Amino acid sequence: MVQYRHLGLGPRVVVEIQPGEPVIMLPFGIRLSVLFVLAVTLSVAIVEGAQKSKKKGKGKEPAAAAVPVQGNVVTPVPFRERNGKDVFNASGIVALGDSHFVFVDNNTNDALLELRLTPDGKQATPIARLPLRGLAPGTVDDIEDLALAEIDGRKYIFATPSFSMKAGKKGAKDVVRPSALLRIAVADDGTLNTEAMTDFRDWFVKSVPAIAAAATVDPESGGLNVEGLGWDAKQQTLLIGVRTPLVDQLPIIVPVRLKVPAGPWTTSNLEALAPIKLLVDRGPGAQGVRGVATRLDGKGFLVVVANATSKDNAPFAVYAWDGLDGGNVSKFPHAFADRMKAEGLTIGTVGGRQVVVVVDDGGGFGVVWL
Repeated sequence: MVQYRHLGLGPRVVVEIQPGEPVIMLPFGIRLSVLFVLAVTLSVAIVEGAQKSKKKGKGKEPAAAAVPVQGNVVTPVPFRERNGKDVFNASGIVALGDSHFVFVDNNTNDALLELRLTPDGKQATPIARLPLRGLAPGTVDDIEDLALAEIDGRKYIFATPSFSMKAGKKGAKDVVRPSALLRIAVADDGTLNTEAMTDFRDWFVKSVPAIAAAATVDPESGGLNVEGLGWDAKQQTLLIGVRTPLVDQLPIIVPVRLKVPAGPWTTSNLEALAPIKLLVDRGPGAQGVRGVATRLDGKGFLVVVANATSKDNAPFAVYAWDGLDGGNVSKFPHAFADRMKAEGLTIGTVGGRQVVVVVDDGGGFGVVWL
């Protein structure tokens, strides 16, 4: 018998897998998916202990950063700080090391944010601002997701904005947001040295016919809106997750190959590959990609999908994708709390244990133990 335990301060969850059960026979490539489901789904768990208290003292540190599990619903834990007067609109995250994460606020265009956790998944230190050195003011707006790559022994963080249109002021025409695809070299001292590919949007629109017609349309009307980014080390490709437009009413990933991964940060070093339609379950409303995460072994990805526009009725959901052109995915049978906008996720370790860390656009995060 193998046991997996939820170690938060709330209910203790023990999942027991008896020898010979179907989960043991699953292919290795989707076992991470199974473990993630087991970690958050009470339908396959034995729950012991009383329910976690919902009372929160004003100004006190959150009791735990592990995702509370109530039925099959995942709820967030608030960050201890705010981004000025507003909450952190966390929309993408990557793992830089054990218990060490960096996330992006889509309203912060000149820095990333550092999140450190204790071995039991609590927020360990105040959120720290990490300036994007070398990035000129006004170069980019609305950064939505991050992807981590190790190339020739160096760590890089790639960052994508939405590349969307922005409503004009006082009846003026809509305009393209300041847009650049970013390559951020992580120095040994933690400094983030940034390069901006400011002509990426024009190149992307010309190179991918499936999105060309949406390039001048507002996102609320199905116009271009990118919210996911992943890195496929085997194929040396960035995986651009598109919220809108859809193709055949399905969300798409657009692979963009780096001809020389550590080469010039220019469009001449890029090759756009055919969009991949993700075969997600059809829902009551259209669904677009909201976040992408790469498995630690590089063999597959997690993809968050949710409503394509604010008019669509489609909740946040997580799928495991094998990374292949067929777009086959496997859905996790759990849901996020109504107030949670799970726009970013990453796979890493906390205290040496493998986890999925989810960030909430409403100002929180959670740790799911695998």
